[in-house]
Amino acid sequence: MKAPDMFGTLLGIGITSLVATQALLNIAIVSALFPVTGIPLPFFSYGGTALIILLSACGVLLNISRNAVKWSADSGTRGLGDVHQKSKNFKK
Repeated sequence: MKAPDMFGTLLGIGITSLVATQALLNIAIVSALFPVTGIPLPFFSYGGTALIILLSACGVLLNISRNAVKWSADSGTRGLGDVHQKSKNFKK
């Protein structure tokens, strides 16, 4: 994982699994594999609360990905991704 810390990794896994579980349950319900329940579609719900929660969770995921840490192939250490590349190309 490319999150800057373990908390970001676990949070990203949790949010992704939340959306994926809702989507898989809806696919199973439409396919008549499971009985019809009251689980809203991800991003297409009846009320605004589920939509606001999912959009907020996606915002958190975007923030985690924005602060992603990339491995440096040269030294085998972790760097801050594009920040180091930009600072190397910066001329005074």
